Amino acid sequence: MRQVKCSRKLFNNRQHLYSGELSGSIISINPKNYKRVTVKQVPKSGLRTWDYCRTVRRCGLTWHKFLMSLSAAVSLILLVGACRSTPTIKNTDSNLPGLNDLPPGWSKIEPGGDTRCARNTPYAYWVRPGAANRVFVYFQGGGGCYDAATCGLAGSYKDEVTDNDNPDFTIGGVFNLNRPENPFRDYTMVFVPYCTGDVHSGNKVETYTARSGKTFDIYHRGYVNAASALNWIYANFEQPDSIFVAGCSAGAIGSILHTPHIIRHYPRTPVIQLGDSGGGLTSFIPWDIDTDYDAGAYFPDWIPGMQEEIAHSFTVSDFYAAVANHYPDYIFSQFNFANDRTQRRYFVADGGSEQDFAGALQTGLNEIQNDAANFRSYTARGERHCILKHTSFYAEATDGVHLRDWVANLADQIEVDSVK
Repeated sequence: MRQVKCSRKLFNNRQHLYSGELSGSIISINPKNYKRVTVKQVPKSGLRTWDYCRTVRRCGLTWHKFLMSLSAAVSLILLVGACRSTPTIKNTDSNLPGLNDLPPGWSKIEPGGDTRCARNTPYAYWVRPGAANRVFVYFQGGGGCYDAATCGLAGSYKDEVTDNDNPDFTIGGVFNLNRPENPFRDYTMVFVPYCTGDVHSGNKVETYTARSGKTFDIYHRGYVNAASALNWIYANFEQPDSIFVAGCSAGAIGSILHTPHIIRHYPRTPVIQLGDSGGGLTSFIPWDIDTDYDAGAYFPDWIPGMQEEIAHSFTVSDFYAAVANHYPDYIFSQFNFANDRTQRRYFVADGGSEQDFAGALQTGLNEIQNDAANFRSYTARGERHCILKHTSFYAEATDGVHLRDWVANLADQIEVDSVK
């Protein structure tokens, strides 16, 4: 593993990634009485989504935590204490609506139970019923935090779920259900929001102390929240024909983290995983995510190497290789832009150079594929960050291979080659 020189630096950048006029409706369903549906009209005057990022490099801890808002990219997480059993997550409300109870379009489901956002506000996820017996699961990105500075009120991470998270407002990419060429148009879609600063990994309430001496609690319950959405799938799909698991940036990390649990629950169902723009930090200093979020107890301890090697020293490439080797009949994959400006900034903040980023990214992808024959990657030209939720998903082509077709073949379990 390539070591980088430790330096203390603060990287702070704000970037306007999307601004658009949106219209539609939000369907809210409360588990206490899910037959009462509240529809809130959204004016055409500009719901805007602003993405920004901040990373604080901490010397001598782990690596800087590749965390971005709405497109956070991180170097994941994994492992279990050797003697710990998997904790029990309190089941969500038994009155949650089933698939057949949902109206057409996106429904917001508030699971209750142990789920919470960072500042102890309610969590929710969205479901869109589809005609096929197939499920598309998407993990949202949205920043992250791990100390008093990054978790404070000025921290640049997404700390709540609001009606603006409704995927109906994400009008491009795989969420444009009006495009006949959308490979997931007929799938039941489950959108897993992110609001806990822990890359969908934790179950910990951490008390932080600000410089003023004031203390505050942050609910790092990303694993609990994601598990509530997956539990809804388990309760409503006895045997899906297939499941496609994806996510953008920090959500890309969430997608690979939770895929082993999905496979274990559905051992006879084809499960395909695709991480969008989350693979650029595979050569960085490993991250001890168990210390930060108590995440280790939820990692797939049935996979060899997780407890002994990855628990407190995680890299993306090591985790992908371990999971892919344990499940050789499944496909695991990544999409990245070769010079992704977002991932590149973090690469530089952690001691690398802009000129070296593209090579380091490809080296990490090659390492995974050399270790796991069932891993595939698609690396496109350009500096953008994330593509599945954007209209360019349908236009992107590299080396004569259209990304839309490549992803559709993955979903249909048709053999594809890596593209770069």
